Amino acid sequence: RGDKSSFLHESSHMWLEELKTDALEFGGKLAKDWGVVTDWWATDRLDSIRSEAIARAQKKGDKEGMAAIAAMSDAALKSFIKSGNLRGDGSNFYISVAMHEQWARGSEDYFQSGKAPSIALADAFAAFAQWMKSIYRTLNKLAGRNLLDVKFSPAVTEVMDRMLATDEEISLVSAQYEIASLFDTEADFGKTPK
Repeated sequence: RGDKSSFLHESSHMWLEELKTDALEFGGKLAKDWGVVTDWWATDRLDSIRSEAIARAQKKGDKEGMAAIAAMSDAALKSFIKSGNLRGDGSNFYISVAMHEQWARGSEDYFQSGKAPSIALADAFAAFAQWMKSIYRTLNKLAGRNLLDVKFSPAVTEVMDRMLATDEEISLVSAQYEIASLFDTEADFGKTPK
């Protein structure tokens, strides 16, 4: 794929690496955000990461890797994921790749939502959402399945928001979304039907 979704997908790999690097270097809120991401992988995505890692080992013809991942206890898999190792070796390499890919597909879904974390990004998010929906409508039809099969938890969505906007910008746009949600119909907004 050589389109805007590829750019977002590939950029999200870089953002993930940067989040981890910053969390280790600066700690504080960034370390907390990194913990939110590893918790999400270790709880919400555990089975799908295992399945994806096994599929990746199978695609490479690595039967030993497949067996090692399949035999790994949930506790051992969670421990590896929680370590945040994005460069695993041996069979853990496939787990690291699955973690990265889950994040990247979740990022694509995040942008497809069109819900910008700041007013300044609203137009860009609307354009990305329209573009992504158009692309994935076709790709999903061709694949016969939903290729954007990863959704961020609300906590991970908040991490992504903080990666793209300041706390003040997020508060301002959140207030705008809350106001908009008060009005389900034109009549609620005070508009009379024609």
